[in-house]
Parts: sequence; structure tokens; C-alpha cells
Amino acid sequence: MRLLPVVVALLLAALLAVAALWLAHREWEGYERSEWEEIALDAHGGREGAGPLPLRRLLERLALPEGTRILEIEREHEEGVPVYELELLGPDGRVYELLVDARTGRVIGEEEEDDASSAGGR
Repeated sequence: MRLLPVVVALLLAALLAVAALWLAHREWEGYERSEWEEIALDAHGGREGAGPLPLRRLLERLALPEGTRILEIEREHEEGVPVYELELLGPDGRVYELLVDARTGRVIGEEEEDDASSAGGR
């Protein structure tokens, strides 16, 4: 009969371990969303599918001129909105930056790089 308390204690420990794993899994699901998804969901009132566009789809929507080269892409926030900042080399040799809404692909700003900043080669 001394075995019964040991078996009960082991069963209780196993149940507690399963409950802890279940709670940890539920908690981890909340961390799986990236910061970008959370910001996009907040900006759209929590609707699903409101996250940033994949880069491939974003570039298709931009329809950059033939011969344009992408020099750098950065993800940033402008006034709480997730944006992509693209540094581009146009077919005419001009270096410029596009600021693009990461959720819609809409260009929200364009700025030509001056010679001093582009000559440094970041």
C-alpha cells in the first residue's frame, strides 16, 4: 500500500506538467505574431488579413520602370503605420527612395538622394 501515494503523486505531477505545457503553448501563440502584424491589425480595427504585403506582391504593385535596381529595403514605422523604405537606382542612374505603405503598397513619399549621401556608399 505504500505504492499508492507514490502513484497518486506521479499522476498529479504529470497532470500539472500537462496543464503547464498547455498554458505555455497558449501564451506562446500570442508571441508568434510579429510586431508588424500587430500594428497592421490595430490600424485596421483588428481585422485579419490586414498585415503587411509580402515584398514580392508589393514590388508587383509598384510596377517599377524596367532596369530599376533595388539597392536597399528597410521596414519602418511612420506615425504608427508600417512602411517599407526602398532605396532604388533608376534606369537613368538617379538614386531615390520610395516610402510605401506596407499594407496597401501605395507610395506615400518619394525623395531623391543627394550626391553626398549616395556617394558615401552606406
